Amino acid sequence: AWKTTKSACSCWSAKNPLASAIIVGECEVNASRPMRTGWAARAGAVMLTLHGRTRECTYGDPVQHEWIRAGAAAARRIRPDLVICGNGNILDQTSANAMMRDTGCDCVMVSRGALGNPWIFEELVRGRTGQPTIGEWRDVVKRHLAYHEEHHGGHVAAVRTMRKHLIWYAKGFPNSSRFRLEAGHVDDFASARALVDGFAAALPGTYRRFDEGGRNVREAAETDPKWSMDRELDRGVGHDGLAA
Repeated sequence: AWKTTKSACSCWSAKNPLASAIIVGECEVNASRPMRTGWAARAGAVMLTLHGRTRECTYGDPVQHEWIRAGAAAARRIRPDLVICGNGNILDQTSANAMMRDTGCDCVMVSRGALGNPWIFEELVRGRTGQPTIGEWRDVVKRHLAYHEEHHGGHVAAVRTMRKHLIWYAKGFPNSSRFRLEAGHVDDFASARALVDGFAAALPGTYRRFDEGGRNVREAAETDPKWSMDRELDRGVGHDGLAA
């Protein structure tokens, strides 16, 4: 939360009633922000996202479900119709179920659990079991590259903001160190696509993530490269020349 408080959003808005009112009252559509429950409920929010850590916590600190439950209860005393969304360490179906059970929230928000693992949404919504094959992985990563290029443009800075995503996608596959190294230096989308194709071609088409054991999705997500990246540049990989 250190980033959001210093940039005047999220935790900062939680202690600023004027900001809370502006966020939910001046937009043409309903908005939701992880704000203090009292301010949000009184300001007219329709959904409140609660995260079970404080701004001083790191990803190594456990998510406190009881804090979310208490915050939800306080908000519902003011606004019984307020939708409560629980957030923090939603890494799979098991953790999502635990959040819903322990906090009484209406839904969950996935954040780090989706880094390099967009299949989590199929797991939560459709009950998917099992990891993607290398062929499925290749197709999804290349689709992500296409979306990223379409949204941000084909310039070098746009490619550099995609680097960290390629590195996250490599989790769970053997011999991925060279892929991660090259992904950390790729400077154009054509090279990124070729890198993905080459990596996928080197494995059997039926190979699935984590087939060789080792860390599973939960362990890989909890050992999170985003923590150090956020504190160095907040985007990209290494000193890529982008303004912080």
